[in-house]
Amino acid sequence: MSEWSGVLDCFVTPIYNTVLQLNHTKISNYLLEQEKTLKSSWKNNVGGFESADLWQSHKDKLQEYGCFTEFKKHIKLYQDKVGLSDLKIERLWFSVMRYRDCVRFHSHNEAVICGTYYPQTPLQSGNIQFEHPAIDRFEVTWKERNMAAYNEYTGRLITPKVTEGRLLLYPGYLRHWVEPHLNETEARVALSFTCVRNEIIV
Repeated sequence: MSEWSGVLDCFVTPIYNTVLQLNHTKISNYLLEQEKTLKSSWKNNVGGFESADLWQSHKDKLQEYGCFTEFKKHIKLYQDKVGLSDLKIERLWFSVMRYRDCVRFHSHNEAVICGTYYPQTPLQSGNIQFEHPAIDRFEVTWKERNMAAYNEYTGRLITPKVTEGRLLLYPGYLRHWVEPHLNETEARVALSFTCVRNEIIV
């Protein structure tokens, strides 16, 4: 790295945010139908539904809607921008949140990156919140009372607004949670996945 003057933005946490051109209604309807026949794993959800891994059992059907063509295109853009090795999807699951359901703080440390796609997000859907990766050290001296402004340097949380069709990609180490879903009549549907290094056996 060459010498610099001024403030260097180092140790950056990359969160990728885009909107996919898919038939979100068909995808959410398909997932809501699957909810009726599958058992919830209850891994991170507080209330609501969270499926087990669907990668082997449902990937072909979801690809009929173009999901993985889109996912892989943006995973490639993310990995090339950040400087990661070639990645592949390893796990896939979906969640359905209804009134007052939420998701606990957690991370996916076994994954290089994670992704979440939102085919259905009615008004008052719970937003995802990402926590500063060094929050335990951050709180020692960079307390809020010592900050003159809340920005990308001093902030503890970032909260992207989840809207229909949005795809977020983020590091597996990044802790996150989902705010309570406050729509009393419509569900919030999310399809999530984890990616690992694509090992090529010669």
